Parts: sequence; structure tokens; C-alpha cells
Amino acid sequence: MQNNVAQLLRRLRVEVDLGFSRWETVKRLRSDAEFDFYLARPRGSNLAPRFILKATTARTSGSVAGAAAVERDRFLGSLLSPRLLPTVDFVRPRLVSETRAQRGCVVVPIFSGRSLEERLADGETFSPQTLDAVFAQLASALAVLHRAGWVAGELTPSRVLLADPTDAAAAPTATLLDFASARRFELPSLLADPRVDRFDADFALPPDVFYAPNASPERDLRSLRRFVERLKENAASHR
Repeated sequence: MQNNVAQLLRRLRVEVDLGFSRWETVKRLRSDAEFDFYLARPRGSNLAPRFILKATTARTSGSVAGAAAVERDRFLGSLLSPRLLPTVDFVRPRLVSETRAQRGCVVVPIFSGRSLEERLADGETFSPQTLDAVFAQLASALAVLHRAGWVAGELTPSRVLLADPTDAAAAPTATLLDFASARRFELPSLLADPRVDRFDADFALPPDVFYAPNASPERDLRSLRRFVERLKENAASHR
């Protein structure tokens, strides 16, 4: 019986593991338009998985859009802010042939807490003090993005992680999780940013690949105000 279980686990691991040299994927979680999401851990480790590996999908791996998504997430995750989900590693996608591409990925840590979307679905509401803290923390994250020439785009509850404090007197902490809507509001684009190292020559990313002419820090801050105002209205409706 033990041998059968071990063989089954090995088969399951082979089916799920994507084979990245530094990372072992152990469970698929979900997918979106850009990435498949997996629980992951450093290869060769026996520890519980404490990372999320976002791998380009079969469709996006061989495309400029897939390469751009990796570049965007790994760059924004390298900005120094405790309110932005950090990138701990990345692998650029590769074209193997005209018909086949190797996946790229971005690896991020698993933080404690739950998304605001999950909390709201469970009927949770938030005090004015908590929402003031969420506003201030997300405004801090936006300021870091803006200094780098980026905007976050429209904020939604699924994009924000809220972690309870360890000290009852402290405020919860909010973290921006998702950069899919992030865009450049300044030219030149990320490709000309001196802090960025060489891009993969397999993919000819256009100079304005991340640029959005209508993006601006002012629109970003209005989005944040709307976001927090909706949370306040939701809390008032449940009183």
C-alpha cells in the first residue's frame, strides 16, 4: 500500500512539476489571461511550499505579450515597498523553435492574510480606522509606482491582500498583489529604464509596450478613493 501511494505521489509530481531548474511546482492553483499559478518551493527542498510561481501559459509563452508580462511583474516586484508584492525570482520565456516556446515565470512569496474579495464574500466589514489605514498604505504603494513612472490601474478587492496585525492595537496591512493592470504613464517606456537589465532577444518588445496614453497618477488616486469609498458604503449597508 505504501509503495502504491509513493508511486502515485511521484506520478502526480511529474504531472504538476514544470521543471524550472530552481523551482519545483507542487500544485496548480488557478489561471488568468497571462499566467498559470502554482504552489512552489525551491528545487531539492522538502519544506512546505511557501511561494507562488506564476508561469506563462502555453498560449502566452511564445508571444510578446507573455514576455512583457514577465518583464512588468519582475520589475514592479523589485521596487522597494512593503506594500507591493515582491518578486523573488524570474525566468524569461524562450523561443525554442517557430512552433514551440519554453515557459517563463515570476516567483513571489506567500504572505499571510486573505484578499479583500474573499473577506467581503464572507460578509466581513471594516471599521473607518481600518479603511483609513488601507487608504494610506495603498497610497504609499501607488507613490512608489508613480515615482517609477507607472500606475496601478483600477483597484479591485481581488488585487488587495489584507493581513490581520499580530498586535491587536495595530492596523491591518494591505498589499497590492496584482500588476496585470499596471501601465507606464511616462515615455520612454520600461525598455529604456537604466535600472532594467537586458531583455530577451527572442521577443522584440516594442518601445511603448507598457505605455498607456490616458494613464496618470491623478487617475490612479481617484481610483483609490473610489475603491475605499465603496468599502465604506458596503460597511454602512451592513449596519
